[in-house]
Amino acid sequence: MSKKRDTQIDILYSIGIFLVLLGHSHPSDWSSFSGTFFNDLIVFIYTFHMPLFFFISGYLFMNSNSLENIGYKKWIKNKAMRLLTPYIVLSVVALIPKYYLEHHSFVTIDYLIEAVLKPRVGVWGHFWFIPVLLLCYILFGAWHQFVTEKNKSRMLLAVTVFSLVLYFLPFSTQWLGLSDLKEACIFFCIGMNLKHILPMCKDYPKWIKYAWIVVSVLAAVVLDIWVQKKAVMLIVAVLMISACWQLAKMIGNSKLALWISNHNFTIYIYSWPFQAVMMGICGRLGMPWYFISVLMFLAGIFGPVSVILVYEKLDCIHNRMFDLILGTK
Repeated sequence: MSKKRDTQIDILYSIGIFLVLLGHSHPSDWSSFSGTFFNDLIVFIYTFHMPLFFFISGYLFMNSNSLENIGYKKWIKNKAMRLLTPYIVLSVVALIPKYYLEHHSFVTIDYLIEAVLKPRVGVWGHFWFIPVLLLCYILFGAWHQFVTEKNKSRMLLAVTVFSLVLYFLPFSTQWLGLSDLKEACIFFCIGMNLKHILPMCKDYPKWIKYAWIVVSVLAAVVLDIWVQKKAVMLIVAVLMISACWQLAKMIGNSKLALWISNHNFTIYIYSWPFQAVMMGICGRLGMPWYFISVLMFLAGIFGPVSVILVYEKLDCIHNRMFDLILGTK
């Protein structure tokens, strides 16, 4: 498999991080901006910003040979260490103070059980993506053990059909993140399928790419406004992912995007704590929602970036544990 860096993925990561920061930049009390355009924008972003990351993960999964090189068990262990270390550390550090500020009491056993077994109920609810992504790696990594060059197309078709059926299964439970997992698998599969068929696809003139972006976004917005059904939400997400893909392809190389891509996990992990602190400060000061949203967005950018830049300067404290806690590669 190709070892050449995929600059298009760097751009996609940058787009994804921007959408995550924007999607999380609002007061926790949605009623404060209910009925505004900003409310509609946030809801629309939520339909595809995390599916975009699962799509990228599936694409990169098919573009890597590390699973074959080190074996399934060690590969999963490495993924678990990188994903869960900052997830657990930040959750433990914030558990008592965050719970006390919200409930004015000490942590209960029932909450601890839910926080561990229900990712969305955890200390940082937005971190649900991390255990669900790990479950995707566990499942698709196991599936990959049975894939060969001869049966790859059939195996991809089978797992895609299975994931599509799973997406529409009428069950909903937050335990172990299963509800999120059953919706994430299809986007992981779409990423894998694109990587598989991409060598067979020809390039198109720029005007077709521009038209694709415009038509995809317009169609997604119209569908999101007029039809609120699960099947349509899947189509909306796919349309927006395809628009992001074409946009990334047109932008090309970018040093900023390369830097963001190399630190995307750190920015994702540490943006929300900075944003949560900013939201609390602004709430205490009684600021209107539009000031809070702007300041939360800026805190989500500059907070993690400051942590990264300071850590990169302090060579004396670099070690494997700090790298894992900060989510660096």
